[in-house]
Amino acid sequence: MARVRFRHIAGSALILTALLCSFPPLLPATEEYATQTGKDCEVCHKSPWGGPELTPYGQAFQKGGHQYPIPAKASERPSRFKQIVRFLIGYFHIAAGVIWFGTIFYVHIFITPKALTRGLPRSELFLGWTCITIVGVTGILLTMARMSAFSHLYTTRFGIILSVKIALYLLMVGIALFTTFVIRRRLRGEIGPQGTKEATGGVFTHTDLLSFDATGGKPTYVAVGGDVYDLSPSSSWQDGRHMGQHFAGRDLTDDLSAAPHGPEVLEKFNIVGQLWKGPREITPARGASKKTFIYLANSALVITFLILFCIALWRWG
Repeated sequence: MARVRFRHIAGSALILTALLCSFPPLLPATEEYATQTGKDCEVCHKSPWGGPELTPYGQAFQKGGHQYPIPAKASERPSRFKQIVRFLIGYFHIAAGVIWFGTIFYVHIFITPKALTRGLPRSELFLGWTCITIVGVTGILLTMARMSAFSHLYTTRFGIILSVKIALYLLMVGIALFTTFVIRRRLRGEIGPQGTKEATGGVFTHTDLLSFDATGGKPTYVAVGGDVYDLSPSSSWQDGRHMGQHFAGRDLTDDLSAAPHGPEVLEKFNIVGQLWKGPREITPARGASKKTFIYLANSALVITFLILFCIALWRWG
């Protein structure tokens, strides 16, 4: 199921990337160039409000790679190789960002943070951190290539929006670090024993059941209608997940009522015990960790929309 989800995310990301790249690019001239040259917009543009039609001076400024003073020799212009490298860096920056945001949207739409009782799966974590790293490295390179002076980060409109975007990115990284190395460990350590112990007398408490989630070679157990089934032989429950929404180690009685099939699909699997009929034994610590995880996941979604808002300001604001 992890491979299926990865293909869905990757496919959606490629489509979104193609759509973003299909928009006609805006001219790269921004007010930091006016600050850089000390000249008004009409010096480079035929219209005082800007636009694609350039004066001879503007054409020379553009051909010289927006360098000022304008290079006197053609050999001083940015080489074709540097242009290609910058394009590839920008492409991977956009692609990694789309995949990263696509993963966040996928978790909220198709899985929901409440269903992730043990935190994000390893596949999503690996994909997320890979994209975070690529976005950070390429973002630094692009900023160095675009901003000719540090002061432009707080004296120009483009630089201020970029500074806000950088701050939001760092906040996302902080959330990811705390979720990965603190909350995820608490969720995995607090929801019950980590071994594959047998339930006493064939009766599983909810905490006992959570231990049999198919991780680390553990069996795949689920409870339905009070019975606990061993679904380890099922090919539909690889990695302890089914259809990306149902997880091993849980009571799926309510989930089955909304499924396109009935309980007859479980007849071929062995019943290994019964589920404890008493109240769920959720520790206060685990409850607090789960609430924190959900809060941080929702915060990451809000920050994602804020970053997209910054990008929209760049292109259309």
